[in-house]
Amino acid sequence: MLIAGVVNTINAVVTNGIHATGEIAKLSIGAGTIYLLTLPATYILFSQGLSAQYCYIVMLVAHIITLIHNCIVFKHLVAEFNIVYFLFQSLLRCFGAAIPALIVLIFATRHINSDLLSLIVSSVIFLTLYSLIAFYVALDNGQRQKIKEFIHIRRR
Repeated sequence: MLIAGVVNTINAVVTNGIHATGEIAKLSIGAGTIYLLTLPATYILFSQGLSAQYCYIVMLVAHIITLIHNCIVFKHLVAEFNIVYFLFQSLLRCFGAAIPALIVLIFATRHINSDLLSLIVSSVIFLTLYSLIAFYVALDNGQRQKIKEFIHIRRR
C-alpha cells in the first residue's frame, strides 16, 4: 500500500499537468479503463484461490500502468516533458527517503513481541524518520524554505 501510495502521489503531479492543458478526455478514458480492469483481474485471481494480498498487487500494477499511460499522454501534450527524467527523479526522491527509514524500522522493531506495541513504535519511528529524511532528500531548497516559513508563522 505504501508503494502504491508513492506511485499515486507521483501520478498526481502528471495528472495535474494534464488537467492544466485542458485535455482530460484521454486521461479519464485511459485511467478509467485501467482501473475498471482491476475488478475482473482481481476476480480471476480470487477464483483461482489466491489470497487477499493479490488485490493489493493488482491495484499496484494498475497504479503503475496508469502512471505510465498518463506520462505518455502528458508527453504528447507537452513535448518538453521528459518521462524518464521525471520518473527517475520522482522515484529516487520518494524511495531515497523511505528505504533508510524502513531499514531503521526493521532493526528497531525486531525484538518487540506485542503486536500493538510494535504497531505504535513502528508508526512513530517510520513517520518521524521518513519526515526528517524526506525533508532533506525529497525537497529542494525552495520547498524546505516554504515549510520553515509556514512553521514559523504557525508558532506566532
